[in-house]
Amino acid sequence: MKKHKFAILTFFLLVFLFSCRTVPDVPQEEPREYIPLEAGALVYIFADVTTARPLLELFLFPELENRQVRQMLERTHTAAAALFPQESGRHFQLVSWGNYPTFRAGMGFSFNRQWRRRRSDAGDTFWHSRENMLSLVVRAREAFVTAWTTDTPKYPVTPAPGIQFPEGFVEFNEGAVISFWLDDPEPRFNNIFQAIGLPLQLPAERAFVSLFSTEIENQYEAMLQVRVPTVTQARAFIAILSLARAFMGPSAGIAAESSGPRGIMDIIAAVLFANPPVLNDRDLNIRTAALNEDDIALLFSLFLVQ
Repeated sequence: MKKHKFAILTFFLLVFLFSCRTVPDVPQEEPREYIPLEAGALVYIFADVTTARPLLELFLFPELENRQVRQMLERTHTAAAALFPQESGRHFQLVSWGNYPTFRAGMGFSFNRQWRRRRSDAGDTFWHSRENMLSLVVRAREAFVTAWTTDTPKYPVTPAPGIQFPEGFVEFNEGAVISFWLDDPEPRFNNIFQAIGLPLQLPAERAFVSLFSTEIENQYEAMLQVRVPTVTQARAFIAILSLARAFMGPSAGIAAESSGPRGIMDIIAAVLFANPPVLNDRDLNIRTAALNEDDIALLFSLFLVQ
């Protein structure tokens, strides 16, 4: 995870260093059906950078000064990332949309000894760094980056159309600051339950998580949608969850403003037990309690860290 963070912030720092702040901010249309990322990732993340900026500064770029991060993020309005299993030969992919100074970036990479120009099999040019095991392409309105583990640098741009958003994800993502989906969430959910000693098994086919701002500054609510194979299984899990919620007692409604740091059990309570789940066909919809930034960091670590 630390290597992933280092590679991502290396990319953003390089673009920032060679940026020109006089470029006008031209809004770009967000992808609505496909996104230029490869299939086979463990997690796909989608962020409205304009509204998610405080969280991105806190969690994605901790080593950078806030001033530098804010200036770089001023150029980006939307970003998406994919985290891959270790055996795939690729750590992650990242694509962002905004306004980027391609000429200045190209000049900067040309004078940096860590970066070399290379052509893909299709003849497209990209920059790569063997030291950071990172490849990137910066265009006027898009930027692409990928981190790889093989000897041969990977071309960071996925051919069109890319991967399709899962059914219902665009609607679920509406208004969220950060969203992500997992195509095979069952092992991750069950490992979390096992680690904290909850005798739960969730036969999840897919899972969506969206994070929304609340009226209180620096507090958020998350919505989880988990699809299970049958309505019967969904109802059975709700019954088990309701029983567990009854045993949790008042701690199930723990608030984000509570004093002191919260542990994993507190976060699980805030996520699973603060509100009763709502069943919509095979989808379990769960709204969390209010979460602060530390809660969200811990929540993300449960879902995103490999």
